[in-house]
Amino acid sequence: MANTTTLRRRFEPSVYDCVRIVAVREGTAILFSEFGLRPVRQGDVILLAANAFSGGEPDGNLTLTTIYADTDYVIDQVYWQHAGL
Repeated sequence: MANTTTLRRRFEPSVYDCVRIVAVREGTAILFSEFGLRPVRQGDVILLAANAFSGGEPDGNLTLTTIYADTDYVIDQVYWQHAGL
């Protein structure tokens, strides 16, 4: 599943049971997670593992496109694409 969202205020940490690939399409923010604080800006792509919490605070408007991928699906795709190696 994919979703595009525009955020204008702080978003609290959340946890998902799937892999998330987040593309920052517009704006800047501070991303916080179990790995600390990280600045993100337009053009950045963020890979979040399943069960990793994350939240953030945008500086103005922040537009994100998030792809939610089932962990079993991702593992299966990587395995079969690289099985010959």
